[in-house]
Formats: sequence, C-alpha cells, structure tokens
Amino acid sequence: PVQYQPTTQNKWFKKINERNLWLLKNTGVICDLYTRKWEGEHCPDCYDELRGRASNSMCPKCFGTGFVNGYEPQFALYVRLGNSESTVSQNVEGLENQNSISCWTITPTRIRNFDMLFTPDGSILEVTSSYINSADNYNFHQEFKARYLEPNDARYNMRRATLKLCY
Repeated sequence: PVQYQPTTQNKWFKKINERNLWLLKNTGVICDLYTRKWEGEHCPDCYDELRGRASNSMCPKCFGTGFVNGYEPQFALYVRLGNSESTVSQNVEGLENQNSISCWTITPTRIRNFDMLFTPDGSILEVTSSYINSADNYNFHQEFKARYLEPNDARYNMRRATLKLCY
C-alpha cells in the first residue's frame, strides 16, 4: 500500500490526530480493510481480453474485478460510522435498495473507491468516494462514503484473513 503521511514539525497537527484517534477508539468500530486489485494475474474464468475487464460481476474467483482473488487483505482499523441514507428505486429488474453511509478513519494507507470494509456484524461496506482532510501538507483523517453490499453479493463468500490492528 502507498504511504501518504508526510513528516511535519507542527506539534498541533500531531495533537489533532491524537485526539481524532482517541475519538475513533471510543466511538468507532474495528473493521477489516480489503483493497481492490487493479493489476495482477487475470481471472481465467471471466476476464475479457477485448474489453479489458471482468465479464461476470458475480465471479467466485475474482469477485468482478478481473483479477484472481479480487481483493488484497490489508489490516484492521477503527472506523467511525456516521449517518446512513437509504432509498428504494424501481428499475427493470424490480426494486433496488440504494444505501449510503458517511464514515471517517485515520490510516497511513489511502482508502480508494471499491475498497471494502468488513464490519463486526458481518456486513460489507464498499467505498464509493473518499476524501483526505489536510492542512499545510499534513493529513488528518480520511472521510469516505460507502454502501452496504446486498446479502446475495458474491463477496460475502470471499475467504477472509485474520488482520492485525494498524495502530
């Protein structure tokens, strides 16, 4: 993973992050971070050479990424789950539940779109957008929006690893 935290001599910025970490440890939940693969060995079952992507979003080998195993386990981290928004819409296949939850965390690894977080209750959050709060080239915390995956999603069958807490 890419480390993005620059060094700084500003003691107040470090103090802010210490307080943010205290908040996370007292009000957040421990989630497992899995980052989506963007390169590597192509999936032998569903990778489409012509289009350059997976042809099956429910593939049990790549989980729709086009690369074998699909996601790379990183570490466990504290995440503060915020307000969630849920709507139901009608499409040609029937009703679709669309949900979004605001979250934030502190981590030296940038969380990107399509990365996944496994929550303690067994549900999976997929990151849909992310933003890093920073000042004077010092990164404080990452805010991101995520959505809960549907219970029939193939990623619930993914083999999980035991991950260490990153703090």
